[in-house]
Amino acid sequence: MAFDDISDALAAIRNGECVVVVDDEQRENEGDLICAAQFATPEAINFMATEARGLICLAMEGQRLDELDLPLMVDRNTDANETAFTVSIDAGIEHGVTTGISAEDRAATIQVALNPATRPAELRRPGHIFPLRARPGGVLKRAGHTEAAVDLAQLAGLSPSGVICEIQNSDGSMARLPELRSYADRWGLKLISIADLIRYRLENERFVRRMAQAKMPSRFGTFQAVGYRNELDGSEHVALIKGEPNALREPVLVRMHSECLTGDAFGSLRCDCRPQLEAALRQIEAEGEGVVVYLRQEGRGIGLINKLKAYSLQEAGLDTVEANERLGFPADLRNYGVGAQILSDLGIHRLRLLTNNPRKIAGLGGYGLQVEERVPLVMDPGAHNADYLAAKREKLGHLFESESPCVVLALAVNVGPESWPTIRHEVEGIAQRHGFSLEALHEPRLLALWDRPQFVWKLVTDGVDAAPLLKSLAGLAATERVGLMRVPSERMALHPPQTLERVEHQLKELINLGSDGLVENGPSLLHWTRS
Repeated sequence: MAFDDISDALAAIRNGECVVVVDDEQRENEGDLICAAQFATPEAINFMATEARGLICLAMEGQRLDELDLPLMVDRNTDANETAFTVSIDAGIEHGVTTGISAEDRAATIQVALNPATRPAELRRPGHIFPLRARPGGVLKRAGHTEAAVDLAQLAGLSPSGVICEIQNSDGSMARLPELRSYADRWGLKLISIADLIRYRLENERFVRRMAQAKMPSRFGTFQAVGYRNELDGSEHVALIKGEPNALREPVLVRMHSECLTGDAFGSLRCDCRPQLEAALRQIEAEGEGVVVYLRQEGRGIGLINKLKAYSLQEAGLDTVEANERLGFPADLRNYGVGAQILSDLGIHRLRLLTNNPRKIAGLGGYGLQVEERVPLVMDPGAHNADYLAAKREKLGHLFESESPCVVLALAVNVGPESWPTIRHEVEGIAQRHGFSLEALHEPRLLALWDRPQFVWKLVTDGVDAAPLLKSLAGLAATERVGLMRVPSERMALHPPQTLERVEHQLKELINLGSDGLVENGPSLLHWTRS
């Protein structure tokens, strides 16, 4: 789908025209008609009412809404996208507004609300214009139409407020792409996406500043720790980088990890945060390149104290989602705009994301980053976190691997860490040519099976014979050892039974290996060495 350039849309906004703005398909997946509020004439309002057919709203900055004494419509916002409606308004009769519903009345109400001289008493409540409170930081903090309207007006050099209206088809259904492209073309309007607006701001503005950098040896390996400060709220974040910062080969292996003091530092067994963090660091170390972005978003964004309150509610029988909601919070308050800016600062735009959370994929995609692969983090449930993991799967949509037969491929090489990214790309290419796909794994018990090889992958076979692939790997000059394991499930692969004995072979035997059902027969644990 072809979108128009943001610069062209800004020119249209500056000229008093409307533009069509589309959000992410994982969010509302809708298009809104948006114009700068200062150009909201009766004709523009009538066009929105008759040709867009949605709810006409006024997006404004919080400071102006506070000056007008317009509180949020509800104390507890249960909208899926946390759209921040205030109480609705009409301008007073002293401004010539009568019923408030006509296009002329609604345009007048908007202009009265924009006027810096207007006082709260000049606005009647409720009314027919619905103000929306934009998040500070705009689309970099929330990828919504409210923030897009304010950003577009501000970037166009106008008053930071916009009028928005959802676009419906003539039958009352929501207009989606490609219908919105046809709609924009029919009316001669620019069509842009919020993702492109985010990308435009990320390319032209910086709210996250790099403050410090130091080498950090750890039990997982040596990383570069780069500290960042978010100038919007003063929060501090860190990126742990394996490899040369600003020179990482894309797509980069990335873990976007939200702070969990209780798990990461204290070893709480209520969650799987620490095992995920450690697995990510080990896997990045094994691959020789990658980044862990550590975001200060304790308790999925609700903070430490509220997280402890949620723990108390969980002890009373609620699950992790129900506890958050009982405290008045959405299930997940996290925002990935800061993480996206950190990756952008590091020159990363294409990534392989270590996650089980599809919301992270959609969230980062909304900030102009391309997630080319989801690399699963497979954790073993324990007695204290089984219910927590079940709630994440059933209510938050987290993706956990199914219990199907699992084949694991291990590779040890005789070259240094600087060559490991090249080796990984070469092996993945060889596997693809032989009809396989590889999913990186990293688990200490797996590594111990083959004396700590540099690479371990889950081999997605789809019934293809593994022998040709193994022959190709044996022929690589850098290959020192190759391992292959087949077990009934991925859980067993991560926790191999002690009865599974390793069968040793010479690497040269792979050259003459026939199609002997290596993958089909099992369980098995095979190992080939060069000498």
